[in-house]
Amino acid sequence: SSSLTYATALKTQGKRMVKLSGEGYFEIAKDSKHPFIVETRMQEIKVLGTHFNVNAYTNEEHVKTTLLEGSVQINKQTFLVPGEQAISKNGQTSIVLVDTKMETAWINGQFIFNSKDVESSRNMIARGYDVEVVS
Repeated sequence: SSSLTYATALKTQGKRMVKLSGEGYFEIAKDSKHPFIVETRMQEIKVLGTHFNVNAYTNEEHVKTTLLEGSVQINKQTFLVPGEQAISKNGQTSIVLVDTKMETAWINGQFIFNSKDVESSRNMIARGYDVEVVS
């Protein structure tokens, strides 16, 4: 349920820009002359070089960016440090500390449901197995 789109010339106007719908994990090479920008429906993430995860599914009420290494800027104002997560909802962004291993378990095909609400857990299962979960 994820899609990543970008121009054929990834570097345009001095930036490396992509658009993400769904979830993606990024390891970005440092290039101070060409910042890397990820656009989602509620966040713009600016990166110089780092490791981070973005969760921006259209069927979720929020967009989450979790920083594992380096530094990112969210919506041209909020900076994250490793172990922090920016959660954007209804035009507001909050910062929380998270267990990054839990947030990126999907990369290794794992699901971790600790402290997740039922709807988020149901969505994770549906996306992971390409099934419809009815409750």
